[in-house]
Amino acid sequence: MSVLSYLRLPLFIGISAILAGIACLFVFFLVAGGSRGAWTTLGAVVASLVALAINLVFDLQGSKSTVKIAAEYTFDASIPQLRQWIYARSLAKRYATEVLASDVISKTSPDVFNDRDTLTRDMIIFSLIAYLEASQHDWQAEPEVYATALSTITTTRFKSNPTDPRTCTKIDRNSVHRMMEKTGNAFAHVNSTSSFPYFCLPPNARIEINGASITLATPFCSITFVVEQPFLELNTMLPGSNIDDTPLLRDGKPRFETRLMGISATRKMRWILAQNKDFAKYEAWSKNLVEGAKVWFETKTTSEAPPWFGGDGTGDTGMSWAGTGTAYGSVWVRGGTVYHEPPK
Repeated sequence: MSVLSYLRLPLFIGISAILAGIACLFVFFLVAGGSRGAWTTLGAVVASLVALAINLVFDLQGSKSTVKIAAEYTFDASIPQLRQWIYARSLAKRYATEVLASDVISKTSPDVFNDRDTLTRDMIIFSLIAYLEASQHDWQAEPEVYATALSTITTTRFKSNPTDPRTCTKIDRNSVHRMMEKTGNAFAHVNSTSSFPYFCLPPNARIEINGASITLATPFCSITFVVEQPFLELNTMLPGSNIDDTPLLRDGKPRFETRLMGISATRKMRWILAQNKDFAKYEAWSKNLVEGAKVWFETKTTSEAPPWFGGDGTGDTGMSWAGTGTAYGSVWVRGGTVYHEPPK
């Protein structure tokens, strides 16, 4: 479907009026001659065209905004494992997904841990896909709140039909894996822990995955996440200790490497569709998606008790997740350790 199909009648009228005005000017020069009255009429036509053009320019304003997101990942050479050191309890799905993904890679492709800059970049791209599956499953999702005698229950209603292209562009997990595989992403064959094997983008949308970026493009807007390289900061201190303590392995090398990476999230709204009745809906969706990604990567603690999942097991209660990788049914993640049988 072309962009023209989304344009509203007022825009067509405005553009048609400008074109008609230009045609009138052409006829004026051929027929009207150079009389004073004709020149006065010409001035009025030109002034009207200028006013109409200015009005269209202000009515059809697009926008471009960029949000910077910080992503911090720790490599633990003693396992080996790559993950964020502390996760908020509200991000349990991200915790389980990333820890399990690292565990799968350590067993199937341990050599990738030698290039930790690239591996961290690949993890961020993988985590962004997990975020879309878990938190942006439906671009038209709406919360529904129910008040009970004891509490308030909030559920989510998914309005898009994944089989109807008029409401959803279905991006399934297999197609995403193929895109990641083409870019050489180390986590191309690892599934997230989301119970949804797909997510719904707006109609006529597409997704593009490159080595260091993901772009979601729709007729109304585009959202691009770029993992900035090199890293912003690298340290070998004990994560979360806030002291200048560098644990060493037996060979004298640091046990930990914590990289602070930057993600640039750029959102562009198309000016030509600014007067379309659905423009505000797409603007709200794209803004919420970027803000949600920032929460996904930057939230460290919550008000819940205990508020985190940590590398030392603090706060862990033994979680069960299904659907990660073809070889696993359910897994338990506790204290940064992955169990394929219930931990004793």
